[in-house]
Amino acid sequence: DADDNIICGTMSNVFFIKDRIIYTPSLDRCGVEGVMRRHVIACLEEQSIATNIRRIKITEMNDFDEVFISNSQFGVLPVRRCADARWKVADKTREVMSVMAANGVVSSCAALAVKRCSASSANASRSISALMEVTTPATSAGTPAVCSGSSACAPW
Repeated sequence: DADDNIICGTMSNVFFIKDRIIYTPSLDRCGVEGVMRRHVIACLEEQSIATNIRRIKITEMNDFDEVFISNSQFGVLPVRRCADARWKVADKTREVMSVMAANGVVSSCAALAVKRCSASSANASRSISALMEVTTPATSAGTPAVCSGSSACAPW
């Protein structure tokens, strides 16, 4: 937004994890509260996993341990990088994906491995675009997979 807060992706909501605590941007000033975002928060609450909703500055992106995105088309997918920020796919994201799978949400391999993410500066009317890599749940071999444009998953 105009104050350098992260809001959401162009077609997804975003969640961040730091020290196993889940955060998602406040949408009190702008953004779209997706159906899947509400469903993720509700499913996590049912498992006594709190989601902290607050303003998150773009400058905080590197401070988080894990990141995942959600929407009703692909479910929940881990994010590995956006611009210069990089994250691992770790236990808390896997736990969230398991909770969602138990509630009928299976991450879709039809999602592309590379999504667009953008950040805008309050001091300029410019936009910074960077690649966002997302991954799918583990393959049958137990390794994480990356989706290609062909909608087939391959281990990475």
